[in-house]
Amino acid sequence: MNLLNESVIDDPADDQLPAASVELRRRAIRATRLLIAQSGLDVSMDQIAAAAGVGRRSLFRHFKSRDALVGEALDSAFRWYESQLDAAMPVNGTLDEWLHSVLRRTHQTHLDAGRGLWRLASAFDDELPPEFNAANKRRRAMRRRVTQGLADRAWKAAGGSGDTPEPLVDAMLIVVSSFTTHSMIIDRRRSLESLVRASVAVLLAVIGTALAEHPCRTGAPG
Repeated sequence: MNLLNESVIDDPADDQLPAASVELRRRAIRATRLLIAQSGLDVSMDQIAAAAGVGRRSLFRHFKSRDALVGEALDSAFRWYESQLDAAMPVNGTLDEWLHSVLRRTHQTHLDAGRGLWRLASAFDDELPPEFNAANKRRRAMRRRVTQGLADRAWKAAGGSGDTPEPLVDAMLIVVSSFTTHSMIIDRRRSLESLVRASVAVLLAVIGTALAEHPCRTGAPG
C-alpha cells in the first residue's frame, strides 16, 4: 500500500467537470503524490507538469496555485489511506494476526509516503501555507478517527466490553504514528517486521493489563 502512489479517489466536486478535465486532474494529483514522496513538499508546477505529461498552463487552468494542487494531492492521498484502513477494520483470524496485518500495512504506508509525510507531520501550523495547513488538520482528524476505530476493534476482539480503555487508545495512537515508524526504522535501523512485532507486543500488553484491571468489562470475544 503506497499512500502517494495509488488510485486517486476523486473529489465529489469533480462530478461537475468534463471528463477530460477530471482525467487531467487525476494525472496531476497522482504525479504530485509521487513527487511529494520523493522530494518533499517543495515541488514546482514545472516538475508536476513534466511528471504528469501536461502543460504548465493547463495545470493553472485546473488548480489556482501550486499550493492548492499540493493541498489537493495530500487530501486525496489521505482519503485513500483512510478508505484502505476502513477496509482492514474487520478482525479476521486471531487478534495477534490481525494486529500484525494492520500494523504492517500502516508502517509500510508511512515508509512509502516518503519525505512529504515527515515534513507535514512534524511541522507547526504557522510553518505551512494555508492549503497545506488545512490538509494537515484534516490528516490529524482522520488519524484520530482511524486510531479510535482500530482501538475499538482490538478491544472487542480481545473480549473487552464497554468503552475502549483510554490507555489502549493512547497506545494505538503511539504505535500507528509516523513518528514511531521513523524512530524505529530510520533512527534505530530496525526492520519493518521488528517494528511490527514490537508494536503488537505493546498493544497486547496494554490490552492484557486493561482486562486484568477491569474484569467486569470482559465479555465474549467479538
